[in-house]
Amino acid sequence: MRPKPPTTHLRPIGAFLTLVGLLALAGCTERPAGLDGVAFAEAPVLFITIDTVRADHLSLYGYARPTSPFLVELAADAVVFERAMAQSSWTLPSMLSLFTSLEPPALGVHDGVRPAPRRGGGKPAREEVEIEVFADEHLMLAEALREAGYTTDGVSTNGHLIARQGFTQGFERFDESGCMWGGADCALGRALEILEGAPTTSHFLWVHLFDPHFDEVGAPPTYRPPASHANLFDDDPALDARGATVRDYDRKLRGLDDRLRTFFAELAAVRDLDSFLVVVAADHGEEFHEKGRWGHSKAVTNTLVHVPLLFRLPGGAHGGRRIESPVRLLDVAPTILELLGIDRPPAFQGTSLSPALRGGRARVPTVYGETRRAGRSLHYWVDVERDLKLVVDRNDGRRRLYRFTDDPGEERDLAATEPELVDELADRAAALIEALDLEPGAVPEALDEAARERLRALGYL
Repeated sequence: MRPKPPTTHLRPIGAFLTLVGLLALAGCTERPAGLDGVAFAEAPVLFITIDTVRADHLSLYGYARPTSPFLVELAADAVVFERAMAQSSWTLPSMLSLFTSLEPPALGVHDGVRPAPRRGGGKPAREEVEIEVFADEHLMLAEALREAGYTTDGVSTNGHLIARQGFTQGFERFDESGCMWGGADCALGRALEILEGAPTTSHFLWVHLFDPHFDEVGAPPTYRPPASHANLFDDDPALDARGATVRDYDRKLRGLDDRLRTFFAELAAVRDLDSFLVVVAADHGEEFHEKGRWGHSKAVTNTLVHVPLLFRLPGGAHGGRRIESPVRLLDVAPTILELLGIDRPPAFQGTSLSPALRGGRARVPTVYGETRRAGRSLHYWVDVERDLKLVVDRNDGRRRLYRFTDDPGEERDLAATEPELVDELADRAAALIEALDLEPGAVPEALDEAARERLRALGYL
């Protein structure tokens, strides 16, 4: 077993200093090796994913309300991707693409949970529910890290990201019970406990935070901010129902951002923050009735698939940069492995973003994503060079074409005036689906009553 060096610490912080100040302490030292030929070998990795975060509702991305001041500070020593795109508009396929670096058609998972077909007697199908279990033949990020000698830990707060649905492949320890469907106080508290006793090198911790997700499904859904933030952004008493709903969502974002600030301060007291590779991302966004819909998973609009993504490299290397070209969540896993000097699995379909991290361009020519659940079949294809986004509804056959950068709200449909472009992009998307689609792929299993009731309350059933 490789000997582990002693834990190092930043200087005592007393009253909390902002993280940007803490990291600046290391900014005057020699820049650590990395990206220019020598990877950040054996660096500990802290990978934080957050449920239901619209990038355009974070002040990190220019939103008017200060919903994410801590992430803004973290970004001062990080590389921020302006147009990171999720591969699905709901959690399970999006997170599987992130962890496997596979395009969604290759996953064989679409519904996640669904009514069980009648199989000779028993309860009516509407009363039985089954889950899709991800096939263990696929290699996930945690498995690649563990094979390279990393200790791997995970903390989940989302009932789709569990062992029973095949998500825990490669995790040596996985906490899916202590904080399930709970808040960041629980999940980040557990994360801190793990990091206090974890190796200072070759350790990977993933933690998923559920806080921004709505608390009850509805039209509009209900978002309950923490009590400490219940009166935040209370600058317009005459808001309509939509405006009040959005404000509650924004309050939840700020509550989580403040909790992240506290967590990193607590972590700085016991670990050397500068030694970590920190990655922050979200699984999908949210709709607030912009096109007549609430919540997520019902479309592939930019409000749903444009998500935050940032990399804070050890020592703050290459920090303060923002990358405008589109990238994909399925590019995250190969990027982490390359940064650590670990060979990527041959099956990974994503592209390492390390050239962009060191000052070049992200070499991602196209972006594909989909949502196929509850009878819906919606797909999008982005041609990066031509700045086009095609959306295909395979239920009704409708196809829409937008300028990706100039029309982020997807208000101006160009399909009628550009039929040849529509045909070309649709053919490319269809070819990808045909080549990779593994439907049914996943193995169905019955779902217990308690899990079913919680999923129903959250709108998944």
